[in-house]
Amino acid sequence: MNDPSKLLSVITTVHNGARDIGACLRSIALQEEIDDYDVEIIVVDDRSEEDIAGQVHHAAVSNVCLIRIDEYSSSDRTARQVALDAGFAKARGSVIFLIDSDGIAPVRWMRQVLDLFESTGADAVAGSLVFRPPPPFISALQTVDAAFYFSWCRIMNGLGVKTGGYFGNFAVRRKAYLSIGGFRALGFTLTEDQAFIRALHDHGRTVTFLDHNPVSVKTPPSWGAVLDRSMRFSTGGLSCLAAAFVLWVLVLPVLAMGGTLWGGIFWGATLFRFLAGLILILFSLPGKIRPLYIPVLLCYEPIAIIIAMCAVFRVIVLREVDWGGITYKR
Repeated sequence: MNDPSKLLSVITTVHNGARDIGACLRSIALQEEIDDYDVEIIVVDDRSEEDIAGQVHHAAVSNVCLIRIDEYSSSDRTARQVALDAGFAKARGSVIFLIDSDGIAPVRWMRQVLDLFESTGADAVAGSLVFRPPPPFISALQTVDAAFYFSWCRIMNGLGVKTGGYFGNFAVRRKAYLSIGGFRALGFTLTEDQAFIRALHDHGRTVTFLDHNPVSVKTPPSWGAVLDRSMRFSTGGLSCLAAAFVLWVLVLPVLAMGGTLWGGIFWGATLFRFLAGLILILFSLPGKIRPLYIPVLLCYEPIAIIIAMCAVFRVIVLREVDWGGITYKR
């Protein structure tokens, strides 16, 4: 196929994810209703100590290009940003999809994204994530958390405010990526997906959101891993999205404190705010509501507040964040 507009690229970066990369690649190879397109897959092996090349070969998926980065020496970008830029430099597709190396895409993921590009004329499409167990409680909590964040991103985007998203489920037109100058132009950031989407807004590009067909990703294996993940997100800096998110969450404990001190109307306001948050998440959850979601939904916001406070405290005290095998000083 010689028409460049009919070529799609999929980029995944991987650091020591040999056990998961095969399933990710096969989920791309099994995409349906895109027979009128060619698909190239670019795997960027970012300093892995595991046999990524062997697992890519074992997956037996065609049109895969493997790029190996042996060391990290950049001062203006994180290792993930360097890996992403390497993938984008190799990609030739008119639309470039991003998925995590442990991501498993539903079979109509690419088709639905392409349909959304066509119907909206957007420059980028952001999708949601679900976390697959084990452990079951943490997977449910992370899925609810992702839905909560994703709903706020959609709301803020609808209001014309710079928003966010996940690179685990994302697609962008190649020309839009080129217009912002790549990740080097963004500068050093541990929240590269948020920075990238904000840059799209700054350059007059539009982002739309895919309501269904979430990509499935692995759940952090422990509470410590959840905290480590939250520490990275806590470095995202000030933004309208972050401010709105934090203010919404803090309203609940403030109202509850007012109820404890003065009772009456404050307890009613606390209940109203809690139910509003519950409804917001329920409408944002992709797919079916599993039984374990129910207790998670009831205690999600208090747990999220505790995790966020612990993450911010650790970043302030330790002044460093571990991400992708690199310890970054704050």
